[in-house]
Amino acid sequence: MFTISPILPGTYTVRVKAPGFQEFIQQNLAINALVLTGLHVKLTVGAETSSITVNEAPPALETTNATLGLTIDKSAYQELPLSMNNAQRDPTAFAALAPGSQGGARVPIVGGTGN
Repeated sequence: MFTISPILPGTYTVRVKAPGFQEFIQQNLAINALVLTGLHVKLTVGAETSSITVNEAPPALETTNATLGLTIDKSAYQELPLSMNNAQRDPTAFAALAPGSQGGARVPIVGGTGN
């Protein structure tokens, strides 16, 4: 197992190459700040000139811990209206979009915890 840290959030292509094995290429691997992303690479014996290309990213499944989180990128935040219901946009309101969140006072309740 290898760990690469720190790495900037974004979409990456991972290539794994070894003599006597087919090259493995994983495209569209999305990395964000709150999720530890795993990639299980299985190299197949074969000629070095042949390669395996995976075009779709694997489903985001967190198997290493139970931490819940949410990342909202800058462009999504900027595209939201500046005011709603005569109130300015509140960055803490986005916590209600996190998995497992429920309505609370100012900040929602996440996973049954308090505000």
